[in-house]
Amino acid sequence: MKDYIGVVDSGVGGLDILNYLKADLKHENFIFIADNMHVPYGAKSKEQLEQYGIEIAQYLERNGVKMIIIACNTLSLNAIDKMRESVSIPIYGIARPTVKGFLNHDLKSVLLLATQATINSNRYVEFIKEIDDSIIVYSQAAPKLVDYIESNNLANINDALIEYIDSYASKVEAIILGCTHYPIIKDRIKKLYPNLTLFDSRKQMVQLTNEKLDYHNIRSSNEKQEIIIQATGSIKALREASQLFFDFNGYQTIEGGVNNE
Repeated sequence: MKDYIGVVDSGVGGLDILNYLKADLKHENFIFIADNMHVPYGAKSKEQLEQYGIEIAQYLERNGVKMIIIACNTLSLNAIDKMRESVSIPIYGIARPTVKGFLNHDLKSVLLLATQATINSNRYVEFIKEIDDSIIVYSQAAPKLVDYIESNNLANINDALIEYIDSYASKVEAIILGCTHYPIIKDRIKKLYPNLTLFDSRKQMVQLTNEKLDYHNIRSSNEKQEIIIQATGSIKALREASQLFFDFNGYQTIEGGVNNE
């Protein structure tokens, strides 16, 4: 797997990020790992997340990946330091680019919608307050959303969104979608709350990846893009959960864990 960029997430949310990366970086190869054996990450301890992250990072390094993009807020905020210590290749997370996108719009109040582990880390609030301490930040864990999205069960999504967002809607100008899964249902959120500005990580992650490829001088010029999709759990489940937004045709798929070599 020489000359690949590794993209890591707990499940289908990272495939949404991969869509944007592969479209912009047409000469780069990617290996995407969905750790759906352990999804959802939001209820896991920091120690568990660090263990998962280290195993994935070491697996990717063993297979010649040149850089890792963590397309998962929970993993970025809880495990990136230990992951970086465990390998010699560069690793970048999703949270700071997301905050940067929000701060560019000069808004003064925001709801962070995220997993419980992301909220517990308090890093999003810290990143925002580092730049502008006057911004009001509310935080709301949304545990049902990942479960619904991963199981491709969207029938009750609107009820869950109302449960999580409604009490904040009159208090904030924007919502940060602090989990990679949430942009998949961005249209539903926008329909329910048209007056709120929504921020996700898609474009920011493309920009970050481009910047870091140049910074490390590791940009590729492959004539044909190659993409590998690996699920630590079920590939079938990953396909079913992402069928509305990701096309697996033409890509190699692998099923199985990363710590059994």
